[in-house]
Amino acid sequence: MSRVINDHPDVSDETRLKIQDIINDLGYSPNIIARSLSRGKTNTLGIVGFRLDFFGSSSVLMAVERKARELGFSMLLTLLNEIDDLDVDFILENLVSRQVDGLIWTVPGKLDEANFIMQKTRELPIPVVILNHNPDERHNFVCLDNCYGGKIATQHLLDEGYRQVGIITGPSGWWESEERAKGWREALGYADPWSVPADLVEEGDWSSQSGEKAFNNLIEKNPQINAVFACNDQMALGAYRAAQKRGMDIPSDIGLIGFDNIPEAAFFTPPLSSVNQNCWDLGAGAVTRLMELLKNPKAEKGSVIWVKPQLVVRESSLRKDQSLA
Repeated sequence: MSRVINDHPDVSDETRLKIQDIINDLGYSPNIIARSLSRGKTNTLGIVGFRLDFFGSSSVLMAVERKARELGFSMLLTLLNEIDDLDVDFILENLVSRQVDGLIWTVPGKLDEANFIMQKTRELPIPVVILNHNPDERHNFVCLDNCYGGKIATQHLLDEGYRQVGIITGPSGWWESEERAKGWREALGYADPWSVPADLVEEGDWSSQSGEKAFNNLIEKNPQINAVFACNDQMALGAYRAAQKRGMDIPSDIGLIGFDNIPEAAFFTPPLSSVNQNCWDLGAGAVTRLMELLKNPKAEKGSVIWVKPQLVVRESSLRKDQSLA
């Protein structure tokens, strides 16, 4: 019977049909966990994720789960709400002890934290894929080209005739935030962070509240700013609120563009231009890469799969009065 269940080739068609009839009559269902353990794997992936209240993080996790399920894998999720309280050793030891076949790390953070995490994952006996951290030659990454996303967002504003383009960044030291700001600088022609005028930059923490505060600080420091690139849509929403409280028309007085392309962006007033992260490609790409490593443990280590974001243009960045450029 086991040979039929496991689809061994050395069973005659006649015998296979007889045994299959018996299985159907008995209503037999194989114990998936026992079968997996007997083969030395559990068909379970360990996933370490971060805060479901952020659109990018939650969307990537949904893509990971969907792709893993398509391939017959379940997901063991460890969800973190605060990076500062990260206990990497406990998290990794717990997942390995539960015999996950591989690990996908989707937690963002500062560059020094990322280096520490990558050192820890390198010591694991299972393959690991890391999402959206500064890639190196020793690990497997799937990364959004955040620099390109920041550049196309800013270039779009310039193409629309805006010349004083400020930025609301994410938290300093975060790789995604640094890369999006780098793209903004490159579009404006600044060679490095130290050459950027301080009155064009304000830092946020990804929240709408921080976006509102940062926008007000930008306008107070530099009233000549006529466009703002917010490094996520939630901060852009806060910028909307601040602009409208000041009586500024979007997009005539101030152009705005965000990053993430959350579903609600199309329902802002006016609709918000944004940068689409392609979260499905990120999450599914991480699972696909992990499957390749599981099938071929000797596969080349140190790979980077880059995912290109796309500009989504809506009314908030389409300038009405070109004479003010």
